[in-house]
Amino acid sequence: MSTHRWIDRICAMITVLSLIVTVLFMNGEKLGIKLVSDTDAESYQGDEYFTSNDLNGDWDTSEATFITLSGDSARISGNGAYWLEGSLFIVRTGQYVITGELTDGNIVVDAARYSKVWILLNGVTIHCDDDACIRVDQADKVFLTLADGTENTLTGGEAFSEAALADGTNAVIFSHDDLTINGSGSLNVVSSVLNAITSKDDLIITGGTISVTAPNHGLRVNDHFRMTSADVTIAAGEDGIHAEGDIVIQDGTLTITAEDDAIHSDTSALILGGTILVNDCYEGIEALTIEISGGELTIHARDDGLNANGYTGIGFGAEMDMTELMPGQLPEQSPGQLPEQSSVQTSEQISEQTPEQISEQTPMQMSEQTSEQTSEQTSDQTPESVYTPFSDEFMPDTGSLPMAWPDGNPADTVEEKTIVSVEDTWVLISGGQLTILNESGVDADGIDSNGDITITGGTILVSMTCRSEE
Repeated sequence: MSTHRWIDRICAMITVLSLIVTVLFMNGEKLGIKLVSDTDAESYQGDEYFTSNDLNGDWDTSEATFITLSGDSARISGNGAYWLEGSLFIVRTGQYVITGELTDGNIVVDAARYSKVWILLNGVTIHCDDDACIRVDQADKVFLTLADGTENTLTGGEAFSEAALADGTNAVIFSHDDLTINGSGSLNVVSSVLNAITSKDDLIITGGTISVTAPNHGLRVNDHFRMTSADVTIAAGEDGIHAEGDIVIQDGTLTITAEDDAIHSDTSALILGGTILVNDCYEGIEALTIEISGGELTIHARDDGLNANGYTGIGFGAEMDMTELMPGQLPEQSPGQLPEQSSVQTSEQISEQTPEQISEQTPMQMSEQTSEQTSEQTSDQTPESVYTPFSDEFMPDTGSLPMAWPDGNPADTVEEKTIVSVEDTWVLISGGQLTILNESGVDADGIDSNGDITITGGTILVSMTCRSEE
């Protein structure tokens, strides 16, 4: 038989197999075939808050690698790990049971990008002078399990090394990838500089008794933070929990003392249940959208108890359509760069006006007045030097000068924010019990929304002792 006939038959077989696979894929469910998805994969787009592995704090250790830490060394029984120059490296998918103490060292996960790594802390004490005590350089997901009945303590030094800082390390537990903490033991994390726990991806907590202390953020998350069935206590010099993605608290106990926000999300905060006690904070929960459908929340705040902080506007908080304002006025802006002459009035300009003049001006009038004063200056600036307006109640940094606001509110710390419209922000309360207490606030609100406030259920108690700023 000629060669081309064999090739024709092979091509025909491949075509038939492709059709069969396509039919099975499209009709597999009807035929009783179930597709298996890796719900723990970073690329997975499912809508569940927690996977079965997130919730499993009692996994089988029969095939695990066992590691004993001892001062400045480690004894390893099994595969996938090695000791090098003060660090225990975990480099393969698998399960690892760790016990013992390191006086100055750390655990580093540096596996393949698709790897799942399970680490059981079985009575571990680690101090690291200049790096994270546990650092995840690469993995698909790491499960940090607290063994039942054990106490585990991680403490950081007074400064991070240049190499650690170059890598972005800023916490006692630092992960570049998804991190889950579960189990039923205890974990105490003490940071002397920056954050206690940072995840550059998701941070999920589903068990254990966890205490974190940090001069900056307690928990810092670049993507999503989710919590259930854990007992977490946070003492932080900035935010207790700070996430750029959504925050979901389903159950458990959360106790927070924070100098800034207790719970902060750049997108949404969803409280489904659990007990949340905020002993002290600047603002209790701050996000673009806040939804509470269950749980018991008690918030002691120095400013707003809840703050849904999105709006469309610039300057002094005027609600404007940015698409109408921007063309021809602020072309090709460079976010985060301030011009030499800001388009916002300085405190010196404002101080020349009487309080009556300021109060009589609407935000739009003030913006128009300032625009006229600086239009000539702006036209002389390069596009890169023009200031991009911020959303929320933020002002450009003018050297920490006190800024006067029409409603009497002091300016907050400057941060670059995404401009959103009023309809993109809201507070929705449909259940649970919410108690907000403020004994020292200046022009503070119990519940503050730059969009809607909708209440369809629950019990809400607000007690405010507010003073006007003198």
